[in-house]
Parts: sequence; C-alpha cells; structure tokens
Amino acid sequence: MLNDLKARRRQGHSPALAIALTYHGLGDATACLDWLETAFEERDPFLMELTVWPGYDSLRRSARFRGLTRKLRLPG
Repeated sequence: MLNDLKARRRQGHSPALAIALTYHGLGDATACLDWLETAFEERDPFLMELTVWPGYDSLRRSARFRGLTRKLRLPG
C-alpha cells in the first residue's frame, strides 16, 4: 500500500498526509512526522485536525509534533 501511495504521489495523485497516516499505522513515528512536515510545506488543509483527531494521540508528546502544531498555530 505504501509503495502504491508513493507511486501515485510521483504522478501527483497522492497527498503527503495519506503517506503520513500510512506510516503512522505501521508504527513508524519518525517517517510519519517527516510526511506531516511535508504536508505542512504543501499547505494541506486537513492538518487543521492534528490536535483533535484521536489517531494522532500517540504522537502528541513528541517535540516534533508539538512544533508542527505551533507552526500551524493550533491550540494544544
């Protein structure tokens, strides 16, 4: 699935956030955060849900995650 998403991304059909979520599901927090930062650079509007979506609970204590929410100017 991850390889498919990356192949689709090269064609312009897969957002960075989808890849981030896939890495999160695989338990790779570092790669997930890398792709979340890419989504930030691409101005993905769905990043506004970072502080409320329960799927990110395991990342909330991460300094990188908190830094990203600060860059987005999100509470929490």
